[in-house]
Amino acid sequence: MKTRNNFLLIALLLGVALLFVGCLDGNGTATPTPSIPTVTPTSAPTASIAPSATASAAEQGCIASGGTVTTANCCESAGDFPNSCAIGACGCAPEYSHPVKICGCGNKCFNGDTCVTFEEGDRAASASTDRFVWIASKDSSKVAKLYESNGTFAGFYAAGAVPVSVAVDAEGNVWVADGSEGNGEVTKLNPTGAFIGTYVVGTAHKEIAIDPSGNVWVTDIGDKIDKLAPNGSVLGVFTVGMDPVDILADADGNIWVSNTPTAEVNGDIVKLDSEGKIIGNFTFYPSTGLLALDADGNILVSSVGSQIIKLDSSGRKVAEYNYSGAIDMALDADGNIWFTDSAEEGTVTKLDSGGGLLGKYGVGNTPLGVSIDYDGNVWVSNYESSFVTKLNGETGALIGNYETGGCDWNFGDATGFAYHHFVLRDR
Repeated sequence: MKTRNNFLLIALLLGVALLFVGCLDGNGTATPTPSIPTVTPTSAPTASIAPSATASAAEQGCIASGGTVTTANCCESAGDFPNSCAIGACGCAPEYSHPVKICGCGNKCFNGDTCVTFEEGDRAASASTDRFVWIASKDSSKVAKLYESNGTFAGFYAAGAVPVSVAVDAEGNVWVADGSEGNGEVTKLNPTGAFIGTYVVGTAHKEIAIDPSGNVWVTDIGDKIDKLAPNGSVLGVFTVGMDPVDILADADGNIWVSNTPTAEVNGDIVKLDSEGKIIGNFTFYPSTGLLALDADGNILVSSVGSQIIKLDSSGRKVAEYNYSGAIDMALDADGNIWFTDSAEEGTVTKLDSGGGLLGKYGVGNTPLGVSIDYDGNVWVSNYESSFVTKLNGETGALIGNYETGGCDWNFGDATGFAYHHFVLRDR
């Protein structure tokens, strides 16, 4: 009889077990999390500034369209009247900010020239000059925020007792799943890191995904997944079989869940429609692990000790790649597959879209989560090393290692790239 140990993902051997232990040093002993103070994301605007005879075109456009000129602390790279239709310009901690003039447009946004609706400003798809990477730092009970451009630390924000995975939605809000058993919390932060709310559903969570309608889905300990509305209200709890490992939403609003195998049951993939009804169940030998979505709607499944499996949107297996160490996976805009590799310690591996090996790159002691950013760079969280590694997505060359001040457990879509490009399809 096959034993359970033959089937458990190495990621999840680190998984539920490591959720409740500290980061390790090079000798395998627990090390305390460095103390980094929680920061206030942004100062409130000051009183209105009256326009002068030498007012800039942006200031004149602000006032002419009904806006109010004020000052606020925005990111160091921001000048006066930043584009507030783009995510991020004022989303930095005070120590990385400076005072600039801004245009207050009420429930609209300033596009650099005038106040417009967010739809007119195309906020979700706008190419902000300041994008961020969000890393769950589980032993610190916080989420670290880094500039995507250079890895500069931009803030550290409370996000549940044991934050383990993140997802960034179309508006740049950050959703964080809490893995501490008994809490069942999901935390929502706005793009600046400001707290929006904590929503309790289920018992303990591992993975989180956002569907095309902005609903939030989380795996729950036991045999269930939970669905939240964009405002955090609970929309449903659905039974999916064995302890769910990972979850993702596709562009059609279907939800895919991988389940933990046991000694008696092989791993399976459950497909649900947008209302939580099971519309497919697919079993694979010997195990199923973490999931990824590509631009064609195919589902990739990591299977430690076996291979990476590719399914089409109907659940039919269309390919398998014989790489046995895959833990977390992410796909870039060219369809290349990046995965944290347990078969070769401290490595992330790159495959082309057909499964051909393109390279293996060293990234720290115990790489777990991997994400792609908007410029195609690769970010890898390192469980034992307490830093994230950034690689050039074309060459695999090391760009930098950046401290986050905690234990980087992070799985999930740390930049929002996958959500925008594979779920929303740039719409």
